[in-house]
Amino acid sequence: SDDLVGIAFLVNEIGEEEKAISWEGDPPGGHHRNGILKFMPFVLRGSSITLVIKNVGGINENKFTWPIKGR
Repeated sequence: SDDLVGIAFLVNEIGEEEKAISWEGDPPGGHHRNGILKFMPFVLRGSSITLVIKNVGGINENKFTWPIKGR
């Protein structure tokens, strides 16, 4: 039942953070939700990006990191 917009943000290795601005997908509830979190673009482009989701399922912080292609 978590509000993903309120608990998710992106961070790059430069230290910029962008909070989620919208969620388009499954409503709260259930174990697996499918959808798209939207964010504003970073001012500076780094070589990787990390999605951080706080306090879900008893886990303080989940992190998922991807390289940015073309660097």
